[in-house]
Order: sequence, then C-alpha cells, then structure tokens
Amino acid sequence: MDTGGGGWIVSMSLFTRAVYTIQPEGVSIDMMVYCFMDTDGGGWIVSISLFTSDVYTIQPEGVSTGMMVYCDIDTGGSGWIVSSSLFTSDVYTIQPEGVSTDMMVYCDMDTGNDNLHTLTYSNKYMLRVDLTDIFGNTRYAEYYIFRVSDEADRYRLIIGEYQGDAGDSMFYNNNQIFHTKDQDSTNNGCSLARYAGFWFYGCTWANPNGRWLPGIDSWDSNHWISWLSKFGMSKISMKIRRK
Repeated sequence: MDTGGGGWIVSMSLFTRAVYTIQPEGVSIDMMVYCFMDTDGGGWIVSISLFTSDVYTIQPEGVSTGMMVYCDIDTGGSGWIVSSSLFTSDVYTIQPEGVSTDMMVYCDMDTGNDNLHTLTYSNKYMLRVDLTDIFGNTRYAEYYIFRVSDEADRYRLIIGEYQGDAGDSMFYNNNQIFHTKDQDSTNNGCSLARYAGFWFYGCTWANPNGRWLPGIDSWDSNHWISWLSKFGMSKISMKIRRK
C-alpha cells in the first residue's frame, strides 16, 4: 500500500518460474519457495513437503541439460543438495542398508566439480556439514559463503561466514584449489596422506572424504578436528542450498 495511493495488485505474470523468498503473515522469518508462474494463472507455490529425500533432476540457470542430484528434504529447513562432487573418482567402501558387510565400489565423480561450479556461480549458495560420531552424537557446521571456481582455476574454494556447533574446521580451506592423488601440488602430499581429494592447505582440519574409520584416531580418517580431533566420524554429509 506504499505506491501511488496504494491498492495496486502485483501481477504474478510479470515473474518467471523460479525460487522466491516470501514472508507470509504470522511468520517471523523469510521462506524460500518454488513458484510456478505458467500454470493455470500462475502464482502456484510448490510445497517442498510434497517431496521426499531422493535423487532428482534439476536444471540450473545457464545449463541446457538436466543435472542429477540427491536432495535432502529432512535437514535444517530442507531443500539441500547433497553434493557428490565433494568426492573424487576412486574406489570407496560402502555399507548399504540391510547389508551386514562392507562393499567395495568404484564411484565416478569426474564431472562433479564442474556441476558444483555451475550451481554455486549461477546463484548464491551455502554449505552445511552434518557430523555423527560412533555414539550417535551429532554436530553441524554451516557456511553462508560457498563457491567453487571452474577447471581453469582448479576448482578453487571460496568459503566463509561459519555458524554451527561443530567448530570451523574449514577455515584453512578458503581460497585453496582442489587437490587429488594424481594432481597434488601440496608440499606434504596431502591427497595421499589424507587418503582423499579436497581443498588442501598443509593439509586440512576437515577431512570428510577420508577413510571411513569410525572412532579411530588417524590423520587419514574422515575427521573434523574442531569437534573430535582426528577421530573418524560414523557419518559425514555435505550439502548445499541456495541462500
């Protein structure tokens, strides 16, 4: 009611199908919603509660083909994309639900960092890291600045504005390039020492891609120094979401 006497109706047809921030009456914080503007008059809000955590095909701005991602609808406000691009192509040990023994599999992550660059440069994204120890205790870390450059810049990481209760173990990773076993320019051979690819800087306090060694005190475990030193986590997940 603030313009030219008030009473103006903002036409939804002036917008496009996209994610918008709204603040309904009685809600004290902003709410991110996906709006359809081209269906039966426009203005439809797609309820995130209608979906479940699963693999979905998304099409970010500037991308001509779809991108397969795993979406976490259950954590911290929902809408998180679990990024496989935080791993490198290699053999990993997994233990699927209902299987009593570990299983060795080869995971192809070669295009992952390209996808991560496309997402984080098309819009402003944040990172969330969820940690679980061997006793079931949980912690989290969120970074409200998260961006990955392109291949020419070796997927350099820009990260900052930490919040959470796990401690800021990725402080040293800011402005670092992505190192792998076959492309490691660190002085300490961090990719081999930490048994992972990551944005190393002599080497790192965060090693989410390290070996799965729950409760084991080891530099090559999947640890988070600022919470439990070098002791391996039972579970670590890293996911991104638009701010």
